[in-house]
Amino acid sequence: DPANESIWFVLGVTYEKNEKWTEAENAYSKALEVKSDYFDALYNLGVIWYNKGVSKSKECDGIRGDAYQPCLVEKRAIFAKAAEYFERTRAIDASDENLKKVLIECYRKSNQADKAEGVK
Repeated sequence: DPANESIWFVLGVTYEKNEKWTEAENAYSKALEVKSDYFDALYNLGVIWYNKGVSKSKECDGIRGDAYQPCLVEKRAIFAKAAEYFERTRAIDASDENLKKVLIECYRKSNQADKAEGVK
């Protein structure tokens, strides 16, 4: 049933477990097309983008010279994308302290310290 957000979510989890990140992201996005405030799908998309940011950070750490700045810009954009999903997740349930911490971290790693300071 393509109109069932839970099926898309389970498909996304299955893809994630098999390290098929693009397919997982697509399935979670489909779940959000059905139900735009689906907490778990938003959270898992945030985690996927957060993990991409961590990988990009490691890549940037190994770069020297002129190539470092473009890598840093890309890393910041990835963490900003993760923050977008975590913001939407937090709008649904602001009581999760771990979610608050990861959102602040994403803001800081995406060069948005002002937003990090504003998280309550």
